[in-house]
Amino acid sequence: LPTPAFDNDGDPHILEHLIFMGSEDYPYKDALDFLADSCLAKRPSSWTRQDHTCYTVNTVGTAGFTQILPIFLDHIFFPMLRSEDFVTEVHHIDAEGHDAGVVYNKIQRSYSSKMDLEIALLKKVYPESSGYYTHARGQLENIRNTTNIEKVREYHKKYYRPENLQLTVT
Repeated sequence: LPTPAFDNDGDPHILEHLIFMGSEDYPYKDALDFLADSCLAKRPSSWTRQDHTCYTVNTVGTAGFTQILPIFLDHIFFPMLRSEDFVTEVHHIDAEGHDAGVVYNKIQRSYSSKMDLEIALLKKVYPESSGYYTHARGQLENIRNTTNIEKVREYHKKYYRPENLQLTVT
């Protein structure tokens, strides 16, 4: 799916994580993983780049693929996007008063001066109106202060539409 980022809030990356937290028809965090196991499939995965987010699932045969595909697409197009999942998966303050959350910690672990250089380079090369100007994964300050579930829901509504999907089957 094309998922441009026009700020450093990390909406594309956050959605990548929240998609797997359940869908309207399958409102359980591990529903896709359980189904993948029963279809002899690898656990569904995803990644976010500057201009797109890719979701993958691999099955052993056609039967498993036809069984998992509708449920996989249900997660992508109709995710729960619950406030409580945002808190645990994206950002919250833990009992010791520290910033926490799966996405927050992932970005914090990968943070380096190389990331500062990459962000500075993006700002030099691309105009502010470009989706390449910002960091699609999000920046810690933005995730702490300006990212919220309502914004993520609006982002999903805008970009996660069937006409934007490129489905590749091999």
